[in-house]
Amino acid sequence: MATSDLNTNRIDGAFGTITINDTTEYTVNFDVIQVDNDCKFTTLEINGVSVINDYVADNTAATKPTVITCPYGKYPFSKIKLSEGQVTISKTANQPFDNVINGSDNVINGMDNVIN
Repeated sequence: MATSDLNTNRIDGAFGTITINDTTEYTVNFDVIQVDNDCKFTTLEINGVSVINDYVADNTAATKPTVITCPYGKYPFSKIKLSEGQVTISKTANQPFDNVINGSDNVINGMDNVIN
């Protein structure tokens, strides 16, 4: 695993992983969100535009563990903040992602490509 430094807004290397378990808002480009514990998102952005309603159907309910989400389109996620819980964010080989993988029965709306 490559070293990671959110204070300098980067995940080093072509591949890298950071676990977020606090309420700090992080500005960093990443391609994958894996929910590790029940969590609530307060911020989720792509290129400075909020996309939280495109990925989370109900911001007031906890997103359950095992959900894995990738941005659809050609841009990575760029900002994330939780009000509670824990997620692991990852940078992959800078490839666009066109699918969302939903590993639980959580509802994620606004997506055209969902794999259960």
